[in-house]
Amino acid sequence: ALVELLHSIGVQFNYYGGHSVGQFTCAYIDGNLNLEQTLKLAFWHGLVYSESKTVIDANAVVKLNSKLQLVWKNVSVDASSTFGMITGSQQVVAEQLRQMANAGFITEELPFCTLQCDSSKEATLASSLRQTINSVLSRIILPTQKWLTAKLPNVSSIFHSPKLHQPVSVISLLEQIPKHSNILQLGGSDFSSKLIKILNIKCNSVSKRIESLNHV
Repeated sequence: ALVELLHSIGVQFNYYGGHSVGQFTCAYIDGNLNLEQTLKLAFWHGLVYSESKTVIDANAVVKLNSKLQLVWKNVSVDASSTFGMITGSQQVVAEQLRQMANAGFITEELPFCTLQCDSSKEATLASSLRQTINSVLSRIILPTQKWLTAKLPNVSSIFHSPKLHQPVSVISLLEQIPKHSNILQLGGSDFSSKLIKILNIKCNSVSKRIESLNHV
């Protein structure tokens, strides 16, 4: 509904990207899904994850520094090694952020949660997602160049792999934002502005005021 509202007031999307179920919204904007398919996929997608007994984890991001030694094991690092993502229970993440701050690291807790499953269950979860999604989709999703997707290794599909739900994929997505873009986040928590700031992504603005934007 919000996408249609934005279109009705003349807002045009130059690029769009989503994480987790946000990818369904992108597929809808991209013309790959109709509204009924989008709602069905979101529902069944959530049900599959619920039945897989995934764990809800808190998240934080840490800037890596060559002069500081990273001794914590539960920090996921991307290929460029410019940042790390911390995941775990709320208590574990809070304590680790305190220790990292004392050690001189720049950290930021992120106001969103992720669903984590045991690595031994990833193949089963991916298979369940594939079966569920294929029952709704009548054709393969082919993103246009406007759809910024998280590029992770060993992922055969946009929707089929649990790997696309790891918090590091959020960073992979945001790093593809063109410089000097106006960014509008659709959703409740304003986590993208914090990540964009700590990653030093050069954007003109991060705004929730949809009436002031002509292009997003």
